[in-house]
Amino acid sequence: MKIAVLGAGALGCAMGSCLSEAGHEVWLINRRTDHVDAMNAYGLTIRVDGVDRKISVKAARNAHEISAQADAVDLIIVLVKSFHTYAAIVSATPIVGPKTLVLSLQNGLGHEDVLAEVVGREKVVAGKTYRVSIDVISTTNTSYFRVGSGGEGSETYLTVNGIGTGTTTRTFTVPAGVTSVFINVGVTISGTIVFDNVSLKEDVADRSVQGNGLQVFGTVTKTAVATGAELMGYSGFSTTGSKVNYLRMPYASVLDFDTSFCFMGWIKIDGAVGTQDQHFFDMINDNNGNRVNVFYQHSTTNFYIAPGNGGSNVGSAAVQFGHWYHVVALANTVTTDIYVNGELSGTGAGGFNHTWPNGSVTLGTRFAEYNSNAYGLNGSMALIRLSKSTPSPEQIKKIYNDEKFLFQENAKATLYGSSDAVTALAYDDDTELLHVGTSAGRSVFQGLRRIDNTTDAVGVAISASNGMVAED
Repeated sequence: MKIAVLGAGALGCAMGSCLSEAGHEVWLINRRTDHVDAMNAYGLTIRVDGVDRKISVKAARNAHEISAQADAVDLIIVLVKSFHTYAAIVSATPIVGPKTLVLSLQNGLGHEDVLAEVVGREKVVAGKTYRVSIDVISTTNTSYFRVGSGGEGSETYLTVNGIGTGTTTRTFTVPAGVTSVFINVGVTISGTIVFDNVSLKEDVADRSVQGNGLQVFGTVTKTAVATGAELMGYSGFSTTGSKVNYLRMPYASVLDFDTSFCFMGWIKIDGAVGTQDQHFFDMINDNNGNRVNVFYQHSTTNFYIAPGNGGSNVGSAAVQFGHWYHVVALANTVTTDIYVNGELSGTGAGGFNHTWPNGSVTLGTRFAEYNSNAYGLNGSMALIRLSKSTPSPEQIKKIYNDEKFLFQENAKATLYGSSDAVTALAYDDDTELLHVGTSAGRSVFQGLRRIDNTTDAVGVAISASNGMVAED
C-alpha cells in the first residue's frame, strides 16, 4: 500500500516508520527542509525496549514532490494540528486519486467535515475515542471487563481488571472502519457479578488535570471562533424538539462543589429560538433534584445563573446576537454574581450549598427536555471551565483581557509547527514577550496569543532581554 503521512512530527514518524518496516511504501510529509533532508539521508531510528533499529523512509516537504515521483497514494494519514487541517488537505490534493482514502487521527471533533469539504465524504475515515461505563452492583471475586472487536482474530481495545462495586469508567480508541464493538464483563472462577447501566458514548478529551472527558451525543460541530483563528468553538446543539445534540460530563468527585461554584466560558448567541430560553450549562443530580443552570434568558435578552439550592437567581445586562461574550457565573455563601466581558453585570444574595451525589454536567442543552423541547443553545461556546473556587474581580478582568485576542480573525494560540515538545523558554521582562522553543522553531507569545515565530529548530537554551534574543 502507498501511504502518505501528512504532518510527520514525532507521532507521524513513529507510525510511518512502522508502516514502512511492514513493507508499505510510506511518504512522510514535513515542511521543514532540514528534517526532510535528514530523514531521506539517514532514515529514522526507533528505540524499543532499549534496542535501536534504523528504518529507511521517504520524506517530502509537500505533495507536489511526491506526485513528481509517484502516482496517487492509497491512504493519507492526517496528523496535523486542528487549525492546519484545511490548508494541509488542500495542499495534499496532488496525491489524491479516485481510490485514495483519508484517515484522520487528530484530537477533537470536526476534522472529518473539513476533510470531506475538500476530498469528498466518501473518502474520509477517522479513528474515534469512546467512553465506556459500567455499574457493578455486587461481586464475589475478582471482576473485569474488556472491549474489543469480537469474532475470530478479534482485537482488544481496552482491558480493566480488578473492578469493584460502584461505577467504573474508561476511555479507549476504536480504529477507523470498525462499525461495532463487544463488551465482555466477567469474574474469575467460582465468582458471581451483578452489573447494570452499561453505556458507550463518543468522547471529547478533557485536557485539564481531571481527565474527565465529555461524552458526545448526536452531532456537535467544531469550528474556528473567527475566520482564520486557531481557537475552536462548539455549536450545533439541539434547540427545539428532542434533546439529540449535546455534550455531557458524567459524575466525578470534582463536581461536588459544596459551598463554592464558578462557571467560566465564552458564549455567542446567534439568534432567538421562538420565545424560549437557551441553556448552555446544566448541572444536576441523578434524581433530577438540585441543579445549577447558566443560560440565555429570552424575555430579558441576557445571561442568567440559577444556583438552585441556596443563593439568588441573577441576570446580566442585555446582550446582542452574533457577538462573543466572556461569561463568569459564580456562587458561594456570600454572593451570587455574573460577570460579562470582565465587568460585574449582576449580583444577588449568597447561600450556595450543593452536596448531592452523582451530579453530572450537560453542555449545550437542558439536562432533560421541558415541554418536549431541548431548550438548547442556538450559538457557540468555547473555553468552558468549572471551578470550586471563585476568582476575584481582578482575576476575572485579567482573564477576559488575556483571552479576548484569541477571538479575533487569524489569531494564533498554539506553538508553531507540528511539535509540542518544548526544548527551551525565556521571558523578556522588558517587552513582556514569552519565547518558546521547539524542534519546529521559536514561537513568540504576547499573553496567550502567538504574534511571531521562527522556523529554525531551538536547542536547549533561549535568553531574552530588552528585545534581544539569543538561542542555542
